[in-house]
Amino acid sequence: MDQADKNQAAGSSDTSADKLQDLPNRYAIQETESGNVLTCLEMPNISVVVQSGLSFPASTVRKSSSSRIYLDGVAQCEPFMDLEKHVYNFDHHEGVVRPFTVATCEQVLVMVMKGMDLRGRDWKVYANEPDLDTILSIWLLLNHVRLNQKEPNDLRGLYTLVRLESV
Repeated sequence: MDQADKNQAAGSSDTSADKLQDLPNRYAIQETESGNVLTCLEMPNISVVVQSGLSFPASTVRKSSSSRIYLDGVAQCEPFMDLEKHVYNFDHHEGVVRPFTVATCEQVLVMVMKGMDLRGRDWKVYANEPDLDTILSIWLLLNHVRLNQKEPNDLRGLYTLVRLESV
């Protein structure tokens, strides 16, 4: 009899530690030549680089290789999408009217809900400040397939959280 069976027989529920052990281990940090990257086992083609102080000038971002996503101030330019090269800069810091610009995570959520598909090619995601806005953006990107498989009503809590962060 395992611990869950013992708890159930005794009439008690799983402990927090037991519940944590039951969660799937979906994320990993991998060491590469250029440093550590975060990956999701379900989306191994997406590598996330989070490095404090990381910054790219606008000219570098505009000329970057395809399949690049820059988050929340890591690119020193206004938000943009280059659909031919698959380069995105989701930002609400540079070149915007801040009171009218939604947070990075809300920009990403809109793109994901509009069908942004990151499968089929290797992506690099860059971030420099792991605040809630950036963490939510990364989570949305890594889980975009799962999100698109859900009914909109099942995502109301997520919409509320992202909107709250945006406000």
